[in-house]
Amino acid sequence: MSVFWKTLVGLGLFVLFLVWRFPYEAAVKRSLYQISQATGAQIAWDGEEAGPLGVELRNVRVRMPGNSRVELTRATLRPTFGGLSATVHQSEGSASLTLDRSRLLSISARSLKVSTGSADLGDALVTVKNFTYSLATLEGKGDIGMVLPRLNVPLPIPLGGVELGAPVQIRPARPGPGSEILAEVRLSGENLAGAGSVEIRSAPDQPSPLLAGVLDMQAGNIKGSVGLGGTWAKPTWTLKPASK
Repeated sequence: MSVFWKTLVGLGLFVLFLVWRFPYEAAVKRSLYQISQATGAQIAWDGEEAGPLGVELRNVRVRMPGNSRVELTRATLRPTFGGLSATVHQSEGSASLTLDRSRLLSISARSLKVSTGSADLGDALVTVKNFTYSLATLEGKGDIGMVLPRLNVPLPIPLGGVELGAPVQIRPARPGPGSEILAEVRLSGENLAGAGSVEIRSAPDQPSPLLAGVLDMQAGNIKGSVGLGGTWAKPTWTLKPASK
């Protein structure tokens, strides 16, 4: 074997050694800690296995402020240059995220089952597109869709399943600590159509984010508006029929 090939093989073995010895677990946990600190998410799992290409976590549980929760069968996380790449799976759906060196978090999800933590929303299948969130500035935006098997709004007719779509913006609360989510909500279902603006506001001293907004809705032959208030955990709905 020529000197060139010996050198090439030696370099290849050295690179493989570095990949195998890279402290993936420490890098992954450091990135998860950054995400948790910036978003308030509580992340737990039952087991982990590190290999040459990353870390696999089993039975992952994520709880967000407002008590929304998602359970995952597994998550595969790979450190990148200054960040993290991850794919997560459950029987209903999947999601992927990346965290780059500028601390920009990008998320996409398809039919991910989420327990919303809201008495009136229940469980939802969530789709996320083009969503980014900066851990540095605490600002974000993207498109979120939900399929709700039930929506407990006090209307005089049964609603059945409802689909919700909303472009959202996240920004630090003004004034004071916390954050604001501004959403332009669209609702559709067999007996329902609606649209309007909703604001979700969280603060460190609030166990559940505050809600405020108005939705123009039509349920069957009934038209009017619904005022939204209360908290994410326990919303209040105020129905105002349209003037005849």
